[in-house]
Amino acid sequence: MPHAVWRRSPSTSCAGWWSWSSRLPGCSTRTGRRRSGPAVHRADPIGPAPRRSPTGGWSRLSAVYTPSILQTPLTTVGPIDPSQPTRSVTGDWAFSTGELEIGIWECTPGVFGGVTADENEAMLMVAGRATVHHDGGEYDLAPGTLWTTPRAWRSRWEVHQTVRKMYVIDHRAGGPGASTHLANAFTAPLPEGTPRPVVIEGSPVEASTSLWSHDRLDVGVWECTPGVFPFRRDGYQEVFCVLSGRATLEVAGAEGGTGQRFELVPGAMLLTPSGTTGRWHVHETIRKAYVTITD
Repeated sequence: MPHAVWRRSPSTSCAGWWSWSSRLPGCSTRTGRRRSGPAVHRADPIGPAPRRSPTGGWSRLSAVYTPSILQTPLTTVGPIDPSQPTRSVTGDWAFSTGELEIGIWECTPGVFGGVTADENEAMLMVAGRATVHHDGGEYDLAPGTLWTTPRAWRSRWEVHQTVRKMYVIDHRAGGPGASTHLANAFTAPLPEGTPRPVVIEGSPVEASTSLWSHDRLDVGVWECTPGVFPFRRDGYQEVFCVLSGRATLEVAGAEGGTGQRFELVPGAMLLTPSGTTGRWHVHETIRKAYVTITD
């Protein structure tokens, strides 16, 4: 089968969950019936409404949350070629900058191949099975697989069971890189933990490992024991999916305004934008797969 270039065009209106310029490889603009599932939520804005920054990105985005990545409703958007697998994305909340895409993607069994465009992508698999063949060998994809692909990366997918993944795509300029693959983020060993530097309650100890730090993306696994402590996002956004444990994340409102609370359990997915401040309340040791995105 000839290889096609997978491109995501900012001018295309294919919907994507938390999507900046959403366009799936080979997708059409045809939408299908939405699946049932829990509601997905965008919290009230943190401070002023989103606005364009001088560099073309969005500033002061609101936090975005879904309680279950496995049950979030999707919209069918392809394929153009009936012989290809059917692919779907989540269908709400587009913040279009032409630079970033963040969302949930699903694909039914089948085989397809191509070369990625000039973009970096980080992915967490949450359902299904697939094998991805590439120039350096092959990757087995299963729930818990955390992996990344660089610009102009050639591959061929064999989807054995319908797969679903969290994805983050950065279209901004950058250099060449290598793909990475962590087979199981649920059980991956982490280095010895260290106490949180600022604590409100308890004695939380955190540990993390970075799988990929390239251009403006950092991808890895983080774990923390129970406790209460502050956090802030200075100069970067973060999207993560909870792998295990239980916590509550409080996001502060601007200038003393009303904040938000997010209940974090396995499968919960949350985007916290640059400038966010708040508190973690870790009730049971929590582990997450994360992607941070430098402004």
